[in-house]
Amino acid sequence: MVGVFSVLMSIPLFFSLDPDFGWHIYLGKWMVGHHQLIHTLVGYNYFSGYSLIDHQWLADILLYPLYQHLGYLGFIFLAAVVLFITIALIYKVTRLRANSLASLCACSLFLVSYGLSYGVRLQIFLFLGAALLWYVSCFVSKLNTRLFWYAFILIIGNNLHGGFVILALLPLCFELSMVVQHKMSYQSFFWVVIIVAAAIFINPNGFAYWHLVHDYLADGYYQQHIDEWLHPFSPPYWSALLPMTIATSLLLSLPIWRKSWPEVLLIGIFGYLGLAHLRFSPLWLLLVTPYLGEMLSEVERNAGTLKKLWRSIEMIGLALAMVFYLIIDGMVVVQAHTSTPNTVDPLISYLDSHECHQGILLNDYNLGGYLLLKSHQPVFIDGRGPQLPLGNGKTLLEAYDQLLESPSNKLLAHYGITQILLQKTTLNSLGNPLSSFLAHDPQWYEVQPAGDVVLYQSTTCLPKSA
Repeated sequence: MVGVFSVLMSIPLFFSLDPDFGWHIYLGKWMVGHHQLIHTLVGYNYFSGYSLIDHQWLADILLYPLYQHLGYLGFIFLAAVVLFITIALIYKVTRLRANSLASLCACSLFLVSYGLSYGVRLQIFLFLGAALLWYVSCFVSKLNTRLFWYAFILIIGNNLHGGFVILALLPLCFELSMVVQHKMSYQSFFWVVIIVAAAIFINPNGFAYWHLVHDYLADGYYQQHIDEWLHPFSPPYWSALLPMTIATSLLLSLPIWRKSWPEVLLIGIFGYLGLAHLRFSPLWLLLVTPYLGEMLSEVERNAGTLKKLWRSIEMIGLALAMVFYLIIDGMVVVQAHTSTPNTVDPLISYLDSHECHQGILLNDYNLGGYLLLKSHQPVFIDGRGPQLPLGNGKTLLEAYDQLLESPSNKLLAHYGITQILLQKTTLNSLGNPLSSFLAHDPQWYEVQPAGDVVLYQSTTCLPKSA
């Protein structure tokens, strides 16, 4: 029931597609067409050929035919199914510890956190993987069978999304907890470690995969400038703290310390990640859902004569969570119908018909994926490789930001840029250095104003069609 309800509540949210969606489809199309995996940047105009690992290659290959035959609706349907299974699994795990109402309330906190943090993104596979690992640890009694499913989930997941690396902690903590409770020997746990470690290395890139993980974790500049890596205290994401605050209050006010130390360690690690980076907030809420349900049930059991009052409070809390979720969905729907992709299409048509004979396009970071999906022109940057080291002490994202924050004709000429396509929000967030430069430099002029997107072209641009 909760799975069906979550999908119905979430359908409007699915109109908020990941700005990276386009390059996932582009890479899937490239790999299907060339019958090989990608190991370098393709579709880039200046940085083409740089080595970069596509840690989501399997998802890209699966998404391309889905989009080819069903368009956006295919991806929306897939996301609905994934969310349905995720909520159904975690609800069933929670029901082992809690009554149905408490389980619903606990699941609602994850849904609210998901709604505040994500639209439809490939991280939905990460949530599904976490729920599957939880389910296997609770409902599969034989160790050998559990090990098989742990390995299977991690191997498939690691090739769907790089974030599955962090999920390797789940089976380790689940099984170590059994050791602490004297339900498993240390010798058996040793095999769990071996199987889990081997599973996360099974991918087409082998150990090179971990070089990509290092680039992500070591690049502080990237983490400070990409929204999903910001902490929930960053504007405008304060609202994402609401479900985390409620969950943390419940965990701290009730006897979580009665759990085994591996479980407390797991809660602590993902709690830290959730506070440090917005992208991990809903994952933490998902992982603690069974504990939250258990604790809500415990309050009810100890409420005595106030039991009916507590259940009423739970019902009101659940209703408020769902209303809040509907409000989020409504805001997303409004945003989707007035979003950049709906206003940028005319400019894409212009770019395709006025491509410069010599010179390249500087595009907005958030438009890179959409351009690859809708235009035949390569892009300067997208969500694939912002952390890519260029060998000069800078990353691709730093090179892009330098163009926006310290523009000059000399710097633009260095990259051969003759067209610039940016969102007005990007220009305004910079204090208008690039906007002022383009408005006052006689070499640049604005082409076809289109809502919240602006296109500038250099007088040195000679269209190929000319």
